[in-house]
Amino acid sequence: MEETVRLGLRIRFLLGTVCLFGMLLVGCDSGANSSFASSSGAVPSNSGTSPNTLTLDLSSLVRSSREVARMEVTAFSLRGAKLAQEKATSTLLVRFSHLPAGSARLRVVAFGDSDQVLGFSDLLVPVPSAKTLEPPPLDMTDRVPPPATPGAPFLAFLTMPSTFEAGTTYTLEVGAFDTQGQLDTKVERSLSISSYGAPVTLPSSGLKFVQGRATIDSVFFRRGTNGTVTFTTSAGGFASATSPTLPVRSR
Repeated sequence: MEETVRLGLRIRFLLGTVCLFGMLLVGCDSGANSSFASSSGAVPSNSGTSPNTLTLDLSSLVRSSREVARMEVTAFSLRGAKLAQEKATSTLLVRFSHLPAGSARLRVVAFGDSDQVLGFSDLLVPVPSAKTLEPPPLDMTDRVPPPATPGAPFLAFLTMPSTFEAGTTYTLEVGAFDTQGQLDTKVERSLSISSYGAPVTLPSSGLKFVQGRATIDSVFFRRGTNGTVTFTTSAGGFASATSPTLPVRSR
């Protein structure tokens, strides 16, 4: 009888030890899983990716008008949606990051000492941009129009490299947008394109919109070409589009 009691106590002890070990094991696994979940949740989904950035140098605008006391720069989408806004610092360099890739409209507004509007400057820029951009001269006026006039159909460059290499053939793309800022997939107009600056070979005819987009093939700069180039596109019934002034370089 006494031996039976001892055997029962040993079995209970062994069972208790096994249960305790099992509880500790489960607890360790749960803790490990919780720690992994916490660290995983702390890592953003876009970790390791480079933000789309561009930098604007406003020093030329300050030199052109001594009355400028401060400046604000706003980035808009091609459809006129506000993306970001920055104020010029003492370095006169304004930097935007995390912008959608493609193209953006930048508007610089200059203010005087009494906070009155002195003028504005608009430019279309590629995003991201590998170089520091400079805006065109100020349009001196105290009434700044909307960056994309509501109710007016317009054209916009959809693809544009940040630099052209002489001896390389490029393809540009232009979109036609309706009065609501939506891509006009029903437009049936021909498109013309011209350039200013470095000599470039452009297609002279046959440019048509397909589903609201027009492809401009065979854009070519001869070897040895250096300088800058600006493109302008137009189509009947649409506000024309002017590209940024971009560098052309020979290898």
